[in-house]
Amino acid sequence: MDGDASWLIVTKVFAIVMTVVTVLVAAGLIFLGAKLARLINRVLGLLDLVTRETGKLAGTVNQTTEKISARAERVAAAAEEKLTSATSNLEQAAESVSKAAAGPVGSLGPLVMGLMKGVRTGRERAGEAGSEGHDP
Repeated sequence: MDGDASWLIVTKVFAIVMTVVTVLVAAGLIFLGAKLARLINRVLGLLDLVTRETGKLAGTVNQTTEKISARAERVAAAAEEKLTSATSNLEQAAESVSKAAAGPVGSLGPLVMGLMKGVRTGRERAGEAGSEGHDP
């Protein structure tokens, strides 16, 4: 029975050691699980903060875009109005210049033609008079 008693002691010691090891492993796993849960909660908190800040930023960007768009539309409308006005003024000025230039130029042509005819006639007469005086 001495052999049976020694096996019984070895078995009890092994059982106690395995129980202690199991308890230590379980405690370690519980500790790591708690640490992991805290880390996950911290990361989720940061993600929530980032999500809120991103939402605020998106709202700000949206408002700024709407303001810029409205201003751009106003500037474009004003530029179109000014361009239309300038074009109209330019057309009126071109028409006035055309009318003003057409009057004198229209009457200047016959005047120049008359002067040229007069000069030609004067030369022809001067040439005839000069040839009469040189004939023997």
